[in-house]
Amino acid sequence: MNNHPSKKSKQRSRNWMIQALMELMEDKAYSEITISDLCKQADLTRATFYRHFKCKDDVLIAYSKVLFTELYGEIEKQDQLTLEKVLLIYFTFWQKHKDYCRLLIQSQLTANSLHCSLQFVKKSMKKIVFPPDINRKQLEIFVAGGLYSCIEVWMAEGMQEMPEELCQNVLDCLSVL
Repeated sequence: MNNHPSKKSKQRSRNWMIQALMELMEDKAYSEITISDLCKQADLTRATFYRHFKCKDDVLIAYSKVLFTELYGEIEKQDQLTLEKVLLIYFTFWQKHKDYCRLLIQSQLTANSLHCSLQFVKKSMKKIVFPPDINRKQLEIFVAGGLYSCIEVWMAEGMQEMPEELCQNVLDCLSVL
């Protein structure tokens, strides 16, 4: 008899911990949330928590990775990519997840979560054709930092602009360079 939890069971426990953290962050500052709070909210044991995560930051990072995987999936669906398409997909995605963004701002955690941005940009930009003399590494770093800053400010200001407007503003700024 196999005493190891199934892959499906492991994923379900991880998802419950992520959901528990998001629920707790609605009412409590992130810094005040304990592992015990998470376990109680998820109705799981501490042993289960530590089987999947080292600390509560790992829960937040796990959810960020889930989101960025979903975001990259949107990019993968595209046949021919342009920078404009990537920007529009990126901004539209984060608008769809504005509740998560609000929780990050409220808890001052944007840097902890959006660190996945560079990996997203690298994967996305592989599908865009640029002139051969462009230093792709520098371009990726520049775009990742810019997108990160745009999203952070956009979230902090309540996401007033529509994704299409934000996309056009960024493209306009790039065109003057």
